[in-house]
Amino acid sequence: MKKILVSAIALMSVLPASHAQDSFYEGIAKYEGQEFQVYHYADKIEGKEGHYRPDGEYYKTTYVISRLESGLPNEVLYVDNDDLNRSLGNQIYDNYIDHQTYPSLFLHKYNSDGYVFIDDMLIQLMEISSDGLSFESVGRISVVIKDVAPVIEEAPKKKKLTMKEKIAAAKEKMMTTGASPEMLRIMDINLDEVITKYLADMKVKQKTANVGQEEKYVAEMKAESSKSLKERQSQSRELAAKMNANKGGSSKYTIKNSSSSSIKLITDSGSTTTLNAGSSTTYLCQTDIYYCVGTSDKGGLIANGDDSCGQTITLE
Repeated sequence: MKKILVSAIALMSVLPASHAQDSFYEGIAKYEGQEFQVYHYADKIEGKEGHYRPDGEYYKTTYVISRLESGLPNEVLYVDNDDLNRSLGNQIYDNYIDHQTYPSLFLHKYNSDGYVFIDDMLIQLMEISSDGLSFESVGRISVVIKDVAPVIEEAPKKKKLTMKEKIAAAKEKMMTTGASPEMLRIMDINLDEVITKYLADMKVKQKTANVGQEEKYVAEMKAESSKSLKERQSQSRELAAKMNANKGGSSKYTIKNSSSSSIKLITDSGSTTTLNAGSSTTYLCQTDIYYCVGTSDKGGLIANGDDSCGQTITLE
């Protein structure tokens, strides 16, 4: 199938100029914390080249940018407003950005799909070309929910329609019946042209980026990546424990020492405890516990916090 590659025509009537060359993070930052409607997929509209109808109305969400200690953006997290179990998951999963200083695409590590953020939309692109300038089609779309008053237009004077115009009008009515304001906004935009122009504009911007700034950014991200991952995993597990407690479950578990001697324990974060013979201690469900070897080394795993929630682990 032929790739979508449209000439870079100015689309000032479609997108504000100030938004046209926002990097991925700059775009999301303008709407951080605002509610988005997520559509599971988008279908090409027959007879309207470049236009898509989003469908499969999914959850509502808000996006949050995770930042490094310096304040530089590191990744995008989301909170599912309908199902908190999705909270603090990484919406842009298994992806890497095409440029650190001016990222335009989040590309999937294992296939040719990815995401862009343009105007107020997070758009999944399918089958992106190797040069990052064209794509096959549009997939999932998230669009910010705006409180916009409906525009009431004067009814146009009736005129006699040709059969072709009648069929087109019927199709248009079918396509828009029951559509939300967010869906109608997306359908009104030629996404193929808008996205292609954005990718071309950002490629120019990336070529003129400060190389030193780019290298410094990359080095900082590498240094912080493992720390960020651990923090995110801890946040996710803590949230899961709270959700379990809210549903009537437990947010803790117990380790009991039934042996005749004391046992030294160490958590996944490195905190140590000596558990005397016959005594017990409790831990939050997001905490893994190991036998402590020497002063502060981890030995064998005693309990995985997620699996042990609400249980008593007996050491003999």
